[in-house]
Amino acid sequence: MEALHLPQYKGFILRGGLGAAFHRMVCPDVRRVCTDCILKTGCAYAYIFETPRLAKEAIQREASHDPHPFVIEPPLEAKQEYLPGEELIFKLILIGKAIDYLPYFIVAFEELGRRGIGKERGEFQLTKVECLDTSGGRELVYEEKTLFLSQGLGVRIPADIEEEAKSLAPNSITLHFLTPTRIKQKPVVEGPESPLDKRRSKLVKNIDFPLFLRNLLRRLSWLAEAHCGEKWGQDYQGLLARAESIKTTSADLA
Repeated sequence: MEALHLPQYKGFILRGGLGAAFHRMVCPDVRRVCTDCILKTGCAYAYIFETPRLAKEAIQREASHDPHPFVIEPPLEAKQEYLPGEELIFKLILIGKAIDYLPYFIVAFEELGRRGIGKERGEFQLTKVECLDTSGGRELVYEEKTLFLSQGLGVRIPADIEEEAKSLAPNSITLHFLTPTRIKQKPVVEGPESPLDKRRSKLVKNIDFPLFLRNLLRRLSWLAEAHCGEKWGQDYQGLLARAESIKTTSADLA
C-alpha cells in the first residue's frame, strides 16, 4: 500500500468520494438521474445525497432539496501525506433517520478505500468505527478484522445538548471558522414583495452574531422537520431578539 496524498481541506474529497462509492453500491443504473428513477422514494442514496423535499413548511423557498442528513468532520491538521500504517481519523455525524443507514456508510467507506482517493488514488482500509457518547467516551461500533457490528448506538438527543448548555454562561465567545464557510442573507428591500421577485439570498462577508444565529436556527429547525419527524420547539423569535444585544468586538474574516 502506497502513501495517501490529500488536499489541505480533506472534507471535500471525503464527501465526494463517499457519494460516488455509495452510488455505485446501491444504484442499479448509475447513469440514470435520481429524479427520473422509479426507485427514488425507497433508495438509500437518493435519501442521503439527493434528499428530496420532505419538510412541509417553506423553511427555505429557494432550495430544491432538504439538507443532507449527515456531516463529515475531517481532521483539521495541515498534514497532507499519510504513509502506510498511519491513521487518518475523521468524524461522521448522522442525523435522525440517517442513523439507520450506518451500515451503508461503513460499506461505502470500505469500497472507497479499495478504489482509492486523491490525485494518485491512494488506497486505505477502514479498520474500525467508534461511537462517541455524551461523556466523551468511545464505544466500538465496527471492527474490520472481526467484522463486528454493534446493534446499539449511543444517540444524542436535544435534551442532552440543552443540559450541557445550562452549565455554560460565558460573558464572551469566540467563533473560529476552521473550514470554508458560506453564509447567505436575503437583501432587505422596502415595499411589498412581488411573486416575480428575483431577489435571492447572497453570500455575505461581514458576519455578525444575529446573522450567524439566524442561519443556524433555520438549519436546525429544517433538519428536525426533514429528518427527525418533529417541529423544533425552541423560542425562535426570542432567541433572535436576544442575539441582537450581542456585539462584535473584533473580526478577522478573509
